[in-house]
Amino acid sequence: MNVHVSRQMTDTAPDFLAGGGEMGAAMRAHDWAATVLGPTRHWPQTLRTCLRIMLASRQPMWVWWGPDLVNFYNDACLPIIGGRHPGALGQPAREVWADIWDRIEDRAAAAMMGQSSHAEAGMPVMGRDGRPQETYCTFSFSPVPQEDGSIGGIICTKSADSPALESEHRRRSERQQNLLLDELNHRVKNTLATIQAMAMQTLRGVDAPARDTFLARLFALSSQHDLLTSDNWEGASLEGVVRRALRPWRDEGHIRFAAEGPAVHLDPKRALALGMGFHELATNAARYGALSNDTGCVHVRWTIAPDGNSARLRWEERGGPAVTAPQRRGFGLRLIEHGLARELSGVVRLDFPAEGLVCEWTMKLRDA
Repeated sequence: MNVHVSRQMTDTAPDFLAGGGEMGAAMRAHDWAATVLGPTRHWPQTLRTCLRIMLASRQPMWVWWGPDLVNFYNDACLPIIGGRHPGALGQPAREVWADIWDRIEDRAAAAMMGQSSHAEAGMPVMGRDGRPQETYCTFSFSPVPQEDGSIGGIICTKSADSPALESEHRRRSERQQNLLLDELNHRVKNTLATIQAMAMQTLRGVDAPARDTFLARLFALSSQHDLLTSDNWEGASLEGVVRRALRPWRDEGHIRFAAEGPAVHLDPKRALALGMGFHELATNAARYGALSNDTGCVHVRWTIAPDGNSARLRWEERGGPAVTAPQRRGFGLRLIEHGLARELSGVVRLDFPAEGLVCEWTMKLRDA
């Protein structure tokens, strides 16, 4: 008897595809070497992390990766995929969802440009239990940044759904809530713009460096507010906060910074506090440290405690001018050492080895 064994199965199954029930087994058995993604051993770390999270999740979740938006999905998605399974695995999202692609194409394109979004959409002919049904679902499209800052793919999640008639009251409530959030965001942005105008008028006679420093901090606060607004103030990812703070120093020619760690969702208070802290560190690095020349770089890494209640972060600069401990702490360093620690219920420590500034801190991920 002849038994066909795919090229993928001739290698040891990768750790990041371990578990995951039916879909984990399907991914391990799939002949990825015959697809545009190639063998799993060549896949980027960001894709591996996304798939590990997706397979472990009990929430319907799928990943679209690369220019073709190659489709991955977990067991919780099987009722949604319906008759498209198992052929949907490894296929371009445009082909898998051809019947509704005109409704979601713009959001997918926006996500590949770095813009998160979520929306409620009617999903026709889901194919569950062999019966066509119009179902309303709330979908979230989140871009996945790679280490070089480019967008590698999209993580999509879906909230609980219900038939169209039964969901009318919920959809009406969500629309009202979104209107209130839009109005709140509009008012906050107007307030920040007013403060900016007042600051420029009031500080007109003040020396330029002091004025520019204050305005830069105001812009940083506004930028982090934009990040929260894109997720309707439900919070932000830790990686998104880091990359938003370091975005002004992104260099297409070579990597100036790297952000590495597990997926962490921050509530709005922690996202804003960390955003300001990272902004102060980046500003300090641009003046005196690793971002003040053409060769330095910044590495930001974080780990999560086994109980999931706290995180440990490390900001490390290398390749910049030789560092010495400052004789006095300026506002930025005091904000990091004391204000950030107090706001995050954590402990912050600054070290000044000659190779570059190191900042470490621990923080609680949720209030007691």
